[in-house]
Amino acid sequence: MTRATLGLSLGVAAILYALALTPAIGDGYDDGHYIALAQALAQGKGFSPPQVPGNPPEAQYPPGWPLLLAPVWLIVPGFPANAIGFKFVAILCALAFAALAFAWLRWRGTSSAISVVVVALTLFNPLVLSYATSAFSEMAYGACSILALWLVDRYTRDARATWRAALFASLALAFALYLRTFGMTLIAAAIVYTLLRSRRAGARLAVLVAAWILPWFIRGALLPGGSPYLQQFFLKAQEQPELGTIGVFDLIVRVVLNLRAYLLAGLPGVMMPSQVPLTFVNLAEGLRVGAPLAGSDLVLAMVVGSAVLAPIILRRALADWYLAFYLGLGLLWNWEPIRFLVPVIPLLYANSLKQIAMFGGALKSSWRLRAQRIGVALVVLFVLANVVTQARFAWTIHQTTTPAPEWVARLRLFDWIERNTQPNSVLAALNDYQLYLYTRRPVLRAIGSFNALTRYDVEYVVLVPYGGVMFEGDLSRMYFEPVRRAYPERFTQVYVDPDAGIQIFRLRQTGGSGE
Repeated sequence: MTRATLGLSLGVAAILYALALTPAIGDGYDDGHYIALAQALAQGKGFSPPQVPGNPPEAQYPPGWPLLLAPVWLIVPGFPANAIGFKFVAILCALAFAALAFAWLRWRGTSSAISVVVVALTLFNPLVLSYATSAFSEMAYGACSILALWLVDRYTRDARATWRAALFASLALAFALYLRTFGMTLIAAAIVYTLLRSRRAGARLAVLVAAWILPWFIRGALLPGGSPYLQQFFLKAQEQPELGTIGVFDLIVRVVLNLRAYLLAGLPGVMMPSQVPLTFVNLAEGLRVGAPLAGSDLVLAMVVGSAVLAPIILRRALADWYLAFYLGLGLLWNWEPIRFLVPVIPLLYANSLKQIAMFGGALKSSWRLRAQRIGVALVVLFVLANVVTQARFAWTIHQTTTPAPEWVARLRLFDWIERNTQPNSVLAALNDYQLYLYTRRPVLRAIGSFNALTRYDVEYVVLVPYGGVMFEGDLSRMYFEPVRRAYPERFTQVYVDPDAGIQIFRLRQTGGSGE
């Protein structure tokens, strides 16, 4: 029965994910970045952004996800004909994410019923559907992190603690880092946990992991400009670098504000997105299940907060150490919490269900069975409501043949660029990877630097409405308008789409430069 339920959940999720696929790439920025890096790898150009003039080495994003996407370029070299292929890789990773979570929970001794519930809640979480149908790295990292937790746990529980077991565990840990830099928290948790259980086993694991990841960090240290992540960490606001860098007091304020965001919005919101105002307003309307009830976010915050914080404080298992390090880094980072929390959704569900089961076990025997039946019924209804909602959403997308008005405007833009610019014309835009993929033109991102625009012989500056994550407004115009006002005689508008808010300015190059 358990295997049949698991198989049914995976099968239904796979169908829903496939129906919800669209060929659009680049709206989330990172997906276009990964796909362009994958193209460079597939074409033997090294790990570098192919759209930047001179193809400098990639300094920020790790190579794991582009490496997994690269075969799509080899099988179907043409873009956007291969766009769906990149998203299929994400779907496979999402299914592996859920299947590995089930196997790992069962291996840890979690009951089959709770393990299946965790899988169902994960697969039909609308945020998981969103990332499973995009070319982002979250699903791949989630699957790899669960595998790493499993292998490290097996390694530490093995009395022999062989080199072979350490090798497999270290490879999973290292690849998690190569998928997302947040994987360093998984490595730190694994090494600390293993050292506490056995210094010899911990030292062996640490040496092997260091052998796999040090080349990446050495490469980064040798690149000019240093680590972009470190630079972003010390900024007061990543999207507004002009605000300057943080001090000790600013860091304390950031942690306090992030703690509030994680407890009141991030943790409960990532588990029940439709019941928390912050995640509700950011969900696609077709994925919403009901609406937040008055006070529901506070109740969820208390339940989820206690379920997450109690194991972190006790730190009895490797997963507890991992969540402690993972959330700790999240509190230090100047970014909203939801995207960071998606890869740990199964862990959050497992901890919350365990906490609820503990409360249920404290009830009188006459109430316990009744409470259990009510709980099971509520979970089943919740999962079914999400399945029905997502089925309607996916079918609507599948049946829709006309692109959304925003994408019609983008397609007009791409077509104009291809017809009115030379193949070697250098563009500048914040959506640089998207423009590169759809127009095959070299694109620079530094639209706010006149020096960069002239140094790289930029011919056209493309302004597409570009909303910030931590900033309300159009970043394209916020960065470019000061440059245009400073040098009005150098820019001429050559294309405008007023309904879509898109403009193209031609830059007259004279050989001089300046800020």
